[in-house]
Amino acid sequence: MGKFANPAAKLSFEHEFVQIIDGKPSATERTRHGVNPANLEQKPEVPVASSNDVDRAVAAAQVAFKSWSKIPQADVETDCAISWIRGMADIQLPE
Repeated sequence: MGKFANPAAKLSFEHEFVQIIDGKPSATERTRHGVNPANLEQKPEVPVASSNDVDRAVAAAQVAFKSWSKIPQADVETDCAISWIRGMADIQLPE
């Protein structure tokens, strides 16, 4: 397994969206939802980040950059490819 991916982390955008800051779910005070213009179906709620959320995300990114930027690009590409393949293997295809 690569150094960066979390094999236990499963993202599903079917019913719920979650804000992630510093690799962890982070609740927001506000949410919004979209509407499918073709059929007026309401889409799931999505988090609306506050300025404090953005500040925390930027601070976490700056800390992560210190170690992340030293990783060889080939290692990053390999890890991303492995994560993508594992994610694709979990997709339920219609029969």
